[in-house]
Amino acid sequence: MSLLTTSSQTVGPFVKIGFGPFAAVDLAPPGVSGERVTLSGRVTDGDGTELPDATAARAHAHQVVLELMAHVEASTRHWLLDVHEEGRARLFSVPFVLCDRTIDHLEPRTRRLIEEACAKRRALATAIFDARANVRRACARAAEPAMRRCFT
Repeated sequence: MSLLTTSSQTVGPFVKIGFGPFAAVDLAPPGVSGERVTLSGRVTDGDGTELPDATAARAHAHQVVLELMAHVEASTRHWLLDVHEEGRARLFSVPFVLCDRTIDHLEPRTRRLIEEACAKRRALATAIFDARANVRRACARAAEPAMRRCFT
């Protein structure tokens, strides 16, 4: 998949100005007791391109959402893009509705209602998926004895 802009172009040179107050180098000030832990790693996109930080990863995910929903916003705005560290837990999610520029003109209250409706639609779809999976498992368990009789 190719994007129109790279994550570094999306983030731009001013990200440190906007996020400077939120940066923390040392979460525990001097004098606080306890073990110090250092976390290190790297953030990459699906192609393995290293992104400078999590902010760039979010910007990159936002661009992916915009590309996926281009010209089909109404039918995809309930989607959710989950961003995972390779083989690990989810890092963050990007609801498509939050990136949908076609509803920017709406009143904030109306937009909030659309966002809530999209979240409810996702929850319903997840519940239906889980219910179907449970039915499949139950059917498979019920069929096991009959299958054993056929093959023994």
